[in-house]
Amino acid sequence: MKALAVIAVLSTGQVDVLLQQAAQRHGVPANIVEAVAYIESTKRCGILNGKHRGIMQVGKDAANEVGAAWPPKTCADEIEIGVMYLKLALQRGGNGCNGATLYNSGINARPHCSEYGRKVMRRANRKIE
Repeated sequence: MKALAVIAVLSTGQVDVLLQQAAQRHGVPANIVEAVAYIESTKRCGILNGKHRGIMQVGKDAANEVGAAWPPKTCADEIEIGVMYLKLALQRGGNGCNGATLYNSGINARPHCSEYGRKVMRRANRKIE
């Protein structure tokens, strides 16, 4: 993975605030949003991996699905697109492994639980001490 030069570097705290705000704005569980961001990029903005971009590793097709501009210009844009797409995945597959899997495999895939979905849910359900 390489980082895009156009995205400003944010602290972990700033990223966490953006993730929580987007989760709240779109009615998506914040623990699942954080888990997807961590699994996809270890919560790093501006990451480029093939045709996927940003902290939530979304592609142009996902942006089109949610009516968002492409490419994202800021970390907040990356999060916004990712959370809107995650919301669609969770609406279709539920707030568990099936929904998390659809985020990864595409919202039009058959809902099922994959290793990716289990990994997201393990992270989302971890106890913070």
